[in-house]
Amino acid sequence: MAGRRDGVWYLYAPSKEHAGSLEDGKIYAAHELASLVPTAGMPMPDLPIAARDESEHFDAAIIAEFGRIMTTYGVNLSDDTYYDRGLYFLENEAEVIVNDEVGMDAVAARAGYDSYTQFQYDDAGESVLVRSPYEVEKMDWIDRIALTPQMVVDFVLETSEKTRDDTLGERFREYRNSGMPELHFEGGRRLAEEIWAAAAAGEGPTI
Repeated sequence: MAGRRDGVWYLYAPSKEHAGSLEDGKIYAAHELASLVPTAGMPMPDLPIAARDESEHFDAAIIAEFGRIMTTYGVNLSDDTYYDRGLYFLENEAEVIVNDEVGMDAVAARAGYDSYTQFQYDDAGESVLVRSPYEVEKMDWIDRIALTPQMVVDFVLETSEKTRDDTLGERFREYRNSGMPELHFEGGRRLAEEIWAAAAAGEGPTI
């Protein structure tokens, strides 16, 4: 795969099959091919999907209905320009077990939402969070977005930070719309009756 920036052509070999004597997964400027040294300063896209317990950021009335709440993010590890990492909000998932959509909507209504879908997409007005690498490392890593070789080239050679951010947002939304993986709740999920009983007893969301 190839792309051009500032009049220079760059080449990318995504796998050993295509790399030949080059190192796979690296970007090479055409005029540097003879040296077999990949171009420095061009971080390759690294886009994991991760989740963490965000229960503490929701009102007690919502936790009383839903139990614990896990939020899934697309994480941008592609650029080390900044110390912190960007977390792109994807979806909230409630701990409560209800076997049909109507039942989940009913629980959501008691929690103050028009539907469970509205709750799932409630990002509290923050579609992108900035967090330290330490916080990111503690999250549950559940998947990684795979890009086509041409997408990799286009992303790496893009000089506009805004365009790269917009591209990331688009890739993460496409991932969400294709179907989210099931999340793990430590100790397992609880039935609605168990969550309501715990709330009535004044127990926290992680009980």
